[in-house]
Amino acid sequence: MKKIFLLSIFIWLFAGCKQEKKDENKSSTIVTNNDNEEAINKIKEFYTLFYTSSKPFYNEELKKQYVSERIIKRIDSLNSDEENLILDYDPFINGQDYDGNIIKKTIEIKPINNKNEYRVSFLLFGEKNEKKTNIDLLLKKNQDGKFLIYSILSNEYLNFNNLSKKINSDTNPNKVNKDDYIISLMKSNLSTPEKVTNHLIFTKDEKGELIVNTEILNYIQRNTSETNNAYTMALSKYVTNLIIEYYEKNISIFTENDLFKIIAYAANTTDPLFKKFWKNNIEKWSNGNKGYILGFCNVAYHNQIWNKLTENFKQNKYYNLPYLEDMVWFGSDFDKTGAP
Repeated sequence: MKKIFLLSIFIWLFAGCKQEKKDENKSSTIVTNNDNEEAINKIKEFYTLFYTSSKPFYNEELKKQYVSERIIKRIDSLNSDEENLILDYDPFINGQDYDGNIIKKTIEIKPINNKNEYRVSFLLFGEKNEKKTNIDLLLKKNQDGKFLIYSILSNEYLNFNNLSKKINSDTNPNKVNKDDYIISLMKSNLSTPEKVTNHLIFTKDEKGELIVNTEILNYIQRNTSETNNAYTMALSKYVTNLIIEYYEKNISIFTENDLFKIIAYAANTTDPLFKKFWKNNIEKWSNGNKGYILGFCNVAYHNQIWNKLTENFKQNKYYNLPYLEDMVWFGSDFDKTGAP
């Protein structure tokens, strides 16, 4: 009798657990479906508002209700140099021109690979044999629980992927050695070094944490010479522009602590090279007026950041970087005329 009773209890508990799990799965499915519907509606609203009228519609404040701040700031940053526009097209349509009525008639939005990822497909002009434009988006909820477009997965500048992901992704189908991949990457971009320095060295992960690609920095340090300094000068220009963007334009995607860490790693790479070579080839090294990041910080932003910056370095033990402390001392001797 006791055995029968225990068996009955076991069966009852097992059935209850199965029902509970079934209810949980059902609830999870409902939440997922609701999120999908909400996200798709958000995307549809965005494209309807900005891209389906007969005339182009611009409203930056309204755009913030649909697009995350990090995308807006990244786009501003990419186009901050008027002489070197990285995005000379609209990344949400992957083009410069379009027919709003055609987009309205042909737009489709579907979930893709992972949670909160969606593909937006449409024709730009409705011409014969025109292929549909595909834009892959990642959406995330903000603090108010509202979906925002968090990244444009199909755009190399706005997907916010770091290089380690890129190396292990489908863009590297043969899974080549990491060092070989870096060498190939650097050689192929030698004539356009900003594509590497501005987008692949300092990135953020999905949680918004700063990632520093030290492999690229090491490559720059090893392969820069008196006459071959394209990556060094591009990196220096990028970081000095980040400083200007943060303190003058308020368009940086990085926090101040992120910026200090970026300055540390970049200066540890470029500044020893500048110190070593600039007097031997003044023209190649901009007459000693550009290329030294810490000298720029000291002269151009001394009152705003120099004390905070150097204190940050000390607190972080100079990030265990081999040249940084010496470069701080060298940067302290800069004045408005340039390098000492």
